[in-house]
Amino acid sequence: MSNTTPFPRIRIRPGRIIRTLLLAFFGPALCAISLSAQPGFPLVRRFQHTYGDAATKEYSEHAPSDGVAKCSHPLEYTRGGGYIMIGDNSDYGSSKILTVRATLTGSQIGPARTYVAGSFGTQGTDIHATADGGYAILGNRDAFGTVSSASLPGEILVIKTDGNGNVAWRKQYGSGTCREQAYSITQTKDGGYMVAGYVECPTGGITGVGDLLLIKLNANGSVAWYKAYNDFQWNYVANSVQQTSDGGYVVAGKIDKYNGGTQGFIMKVKGDGTFQWLRDFGGSSTNDAFYSVAIAADGGYVATGNLGADIYAVKVLSGGTFSWAKSYAGTSGTLDIGYDVKRNGENVVIAGMANNSKAFLMRLHSDGTIDFSKAYAPPGATSVARSVVIAEQGYAISGDVSTGNSDFYLVKTDADGDSYCNTENLTLNVTTQGDGAWIGMSTPSHSLPASDDVTPAAIGLGEAQLCYKQEYPVYRDASLNDGPYNHTFTNGGTGSNGNPTKSDPVPEPAVLSGHAWTTESVWVRDAQDNALISRTNGSLYEHELVNETPRFELGTNYIYAFITNHSDQATDPGTLNVYWSVASTNLAWPMHWNNYTSDNGPVLGDIAGTTQIPSIAPGESYVAEIPWTTPDPVAYGGTTPPISLLARYESETDRMTFAEGSNTEDNAINNNNIVWRNVVIVSPDDMTGGPTGGTKNIVIRNTQAQSAAADLSLSIPVEEADINPLFTQGNIRVDPGTTLYQQWVNAGRPGQNVEDNLDGTIRITGDDAKIGITLAANSEATIGIRFENTGGLLPFDEYYHYDVTQANGIGGVTFELQFPAEEPQGGEQPKTVTPERGESEGIAGGMLAAHPNPATSATVIGYHVPVATQASITIYDMSGNLVRTLVAGREVPAGTYNVQWDGADATGTLVGSGIYIYRLQTPLGILNRRLTIVR
Repeated sequence: MSNTTPFPRIRIRPGRIIRTLLLAFFGPALCAISLSAQPGFPLVRRFQHTYGDAATKEYSEHAPSDGVAKCSHPLEYTRGGGYIMIGDNSDYGSSKILTVRATLTGSQIGPARTYVAGSFGTQGTDIHATADGGYAILGNRDAFGTVSSASLPGEILVIKTDGNGNVAWRKQYGSGTCREQAYSITQTKDGGYMVAGYVECPTGGITGVGDLLLIKLNANGSVAWYKAYNDFQWNYVANSVQQTSDGGYVVAGKIDKYNGGTQGFIMKVKGDGTFQWLRDFGGSSTNDAFYSVAIAADGGYVATGNLGADIYAVKVLSGGTFSWAKSYAGTSGTLDIGYDVKRNGENVVIAGMANNSKAFLMRLHSDGTIDFSKAYAPPGATSVARSVVIAEQGYAISGDVSTGNSDFYLVKTDADGDSYCNTENLTLNVTTQGDGAWIGMSTPSHSLPASDDVTPAAIGLGEAQLCYKQEYPVYRDASLNDGPYNHTFTNGGTGSNGNPTKSDPVPEPAVLSGHAWTTESVWVRDAQDNALISRTNGSLYEHELVNETPRFELGTNYIYAFITNHSDQATDPGTLNVYWSVASTNLAWPMHWNNYTSDNGPVLGDIAGTTQIPSIAPGESYVAEIPWTTPDPVAYGGTTPPISLLARYESETDRMTFAEGSNTEDNAINNNNIVWRNVVIVSPDDMTGGPTGGTKNIVIRNTQAQSAAADLSLSIPVEEADINPLFTQGNIRVDPGTTLYQQWVNAGRPGQNVEDNLDGTIRITGDDAKIGITLAANSEATIGIRFENTGGLLPFDEYYHYDVTQANGIGGVTFELQFPAEEPQGGEQPKTVTPERGESEGIAGGMLAAHPNPATSATVIGYHVPVATQASITIYDMSGNLVRTLVAGREVPAGTYNVQWDGADATGTLVGSGIYIYRLQTPLGILNRRLTIVR
């Protein structure tokens, strides 16, 4: 009997080299588990890296007019995280498209890849992470072995690869007589691609001048439509294209007016390429251009480039109406250029080159005023940033760095733009600029292309780490009045061979969530199926939780632990030990975890199993499996008690750095290679007196040599304070047992938000309830808690948590109450399928999860369908109003998919802080999950 619910993908806590150790949780009547992600403070990494070969030159692009090379973060951390950069290596005439992948710490993943079309010179101009886990690579090639002359024929290359860079298909687009070049590619909502650039024919061709070029491709690379745009006067080059919320496209680039100067432009077209409007900006005789455009929070557009020798940024509204224009000047007489712009909540960030010599990053408020501006360059080197992405707790920029030769350059900063080394504050003088002009465009016809072979090759590149630091803000339970705290990881020393030492440089503590006993990524299965893990690039996306209840009659169940190395060096082999204990509010180490019995009764804690963990490469993950013979239910009155797991990792070079004591919570908080979870699952049957209903028992203890308070605190987690508490729709009853109940009555019924039921039980009447209990020296007692849902469903939520802690205890227990989801009110909503107990959910094995959750900006929604079907992904507010459709009834094969929500509604406006519902709907049924947005 099982019920399938999704398990959110959780980025696991760091260890020396960040290993993630995890815990498990389950109860006697457990049919399914689905944990809500606990609010936490993700790891902050800061570094500078270079990648290059002394024999060649690695450029992230050749010239500003040729667009911008991109540093792209694949689907916002959905595949283990990391970066990919594109450009070319060597010099003109023999260049090849070059891609380099790196982990979240900047370490190179595998060899670099080159791509060349026959004997032609090739240049990589853009790369886009695709929804299927691969990449779309954009480049240009030239039949004469050069990409420098606009008068010679050239073709556009689009190469589709998988996540490891292997070619799935490749296409060349060109007439053979004209020169087609492209500088921007983006995946469209229908799974195809949009390519932007220019076309010029030296013998009159289309119009006699260079035309702005847009090519709409289908998912297989075939041409859906091709359009060239011109006003029959000037040369147009498109450097950047983005799809807009209405299905159209916004394009930015430059206009060469052959009068000694150029101007930047922003253009809008419909989804079929129909021209709507174009605005040009800049002086009449200066060299001005735009190289990137982003969709702003209000649905307008922000473009960046240069106005003469200054950085230039322009904002227009969605209809093209002028909003503001500003220039930003560095040191007088130097060249400053903005190469890339990305939306960052209500703000935008711009990366480029400042003062002729340094990569820069600046964040602008919605009105164009500067929030911060920073510059980056190693000592004695010049640098330039070609691209910026919004990365974990900060930003990543990529470009070039040169000390005589040119190498790829990757910089990771925190949210304030600090990269830990070689960073300085950049002073920019801001000048308000004027409006631009409207220009009308025609769309001449043109014909394309043919397929072509592209040969990939792996090459070696050296990697230099200029600096590296990671910080881990730590949060402890607010009741401890302790936290958050910042802890840092810095480069260790070097041994006699010059290699980094392995002396466990990561400081403790490393706790993500509000409680030390609640982490997510360990699970139990009654079959050896690896938890049906869906993996991409070695990372955990989500796993299906079926038959999570340990089944004694099978003899062996399986514990799975997901471990990730987020550091910049490989881990050493080590040992993972997993211990079990009866769920309790007071678990001391090692007493209650190691062959523990009480009063000659049944075993209440013991080791569950041991396994060896191999070396794990930087950025990679490992799933450990431990066979486990579960406790005999006969020893516990016929039912297996709720059980907690404690996972502990140790190797020769990664010992416990905190002086361990008996306090399990302190040990877990202060050693990043210990994790723990203590959760009891409560099903709907448990709350309605069904066949598996009954009181859930936990153990409270006094381990002191004298009697002491063991007062119980019962409360709703802070992050769930917005939903209706159970005690307003039902009952929470606490059964302390006959002896403790009578003692409580005799003491005057001490407590808060509690009431005597006069039947030996205590009823909870409000949040933050307290029950005054005293235990004798060295004693323990079993406390029963009964949840009764008499008032109906909780509003649009499937999970509800309730924390129980004990005065002078070590840890606590979380009860996870599972409710069928209630439909939001308002609008026409299909009926949610509520499964019968013991049957698969109506979605028939579907899974749904979002990460990060809570989210401050974008989040990635992952969904799985077990059979080919039609799927929709939609976002609703808590009133039931449709906020956004992300996937509209798309036919998908069986498999796992990812779609990003940028936190905006259908108009492109960012939604406010609050709780939203994301929904997977197929003909088989519906799954709803809750997502918290925190601005």
